[in-house]
Amino acid sequence: PELTVDVLHKMIERGEPVLVLDSRPYSEFEASHLPGARSAPIGEIARAAADLASDPSVPIVTNCAGRTRSIIAAHLLRRMNLPNPVYALKGGTGAWRIAGWGDELASGADPSQARPSPSSVAAADEFAMRLRSEDRIALVTPSEMRARIAANELLYILDVRLGEEYAAGHIAGARFCSATQVQFIADALVGVQYAPVVTIGDGHARATVAASILKGMGYQNVAVLEGGYLAWAACGYETETGAPFEVDYGQPAWLPRFLQEFPAELGQPRELPVPKIENARERATFVSADALRDTLGATPLPVLIDLRGAGAFATGHIPGARWMSRGWLEFKIAESARSDARVVLYSRRETESVLAAATLAALGYRNVAVLQGGFENWKRRGFDVEEGLGAQSELEEIAVAEIGLFGAGKFGYSNERMARYLKDEEALGRRYHRSS
Repeated sequence: PELTVDVLHKMIERGEPVLVLDSRPYSEFEASHLPGARSAPIGEIARAAADLASDPSVPIVTNCAGRTRSIIAAHLLRRMNLPNPVYALKGGTGAWRIAGWGDELASGADPSQARPSPSSVAAADEFAMRLRSEDRIALVTPSEMRARIAANELLYILDVRLGEEYAAGHIAGARFCSATQVQFIADALVGVQYAPVVTIGDGHARATVAASILKGMGYQNVAVLEGGYLAWAACGYETETGAPFEVDYGQPAWLPRFLQEFPAELGQPRELPVPKIENARERATFVSADALRDTLGATPLPVLIDLRGAGAFATGHIPGARWMSRGWLEFKIAESARSDARVVLYSRRETESVLAAATLAALGYRNVAVLQGGFENWKRRGFDVEEGLGAQSELEEIAVAEIGLFGAGKFGYSNERMARYLKDEEALGRRYHRSS
């Protein structure tokens, strides 16, 4: 069941006992949370539940930015058979802001946050065992999984621990997929829905919670690594260290939005390794950021083409640039530049622009240059950046979708967009509702 923000607000105003559990990653909690809320990310909530819900008479209200994570958290708590009444806050902090109480939101650390007690962890392990039985989730031993990897079996290995745990050591080839965010990330990491998936924790509780969520999403062939990462490492099998990363395909940087434990490392996606890219680079003509800046006041102006995502373009681009999707370059370039025009291409770095320059050369464009170091270098030099979509207002919907409700600025969060998002989510929920 859900509780509206109006009801919760009145409960808090009257000083009624209520336990508000924020089911988002801790970084989101620190940025803003409901007054009096406790941090209880989905991936950790089972292990902390017995400690947090010490008074069975106090109602529990789970909360997130919108609705998805609070519903999942409430569902998990109800499956734990806690004696407390459990509700999901309808619309989360988004609905709270829309109601006009945004200035009441708190920020900063959870002062009462502590490691789960041994008894609470034991209760979570018992719950995990029952969950595996109810959801028909298998255990796979480290030796069995290693044999499957050695046989080159298609196997998606998802490490669902906290970010710092993953960075300190993880199974070689495992992808970081926080149990708290698995419902958002899985589709980007698991390319074949019915292929085997193995979730990995430090034990069984978090991995089983993540596996249960995946099962609910339609991934039927899900198992949990018995004993988790520690059991794998104790066998002496292959491990590695380091933070998760994304490869720069020129796409919007989606991963930092959902793997918020690593904002700094994820701010610089790794360069896409392209076979024989040096051959294309040798044939390309480059222009430095300084030289390009000097030509922006000249006549005629070069045709500046921004090949990044529409959201990145809207957030900031070189003055006078026009956005163009790399995938539509061959079809759209003639609308912006004649074959004898001076064209300057830029992307996040250089690789995508080098490839695009080769494409234009094949189409007969002979005066094409690539911006050295891409847009990142332009920004580092402190040169002028223009915000907005310019004459391409038709891109607003794409830009808003790419920047997302976590984003700031003109195309990021607004109460109006949040209200529309919540309405759409509720409509989807009604459309795909399954009785259990």
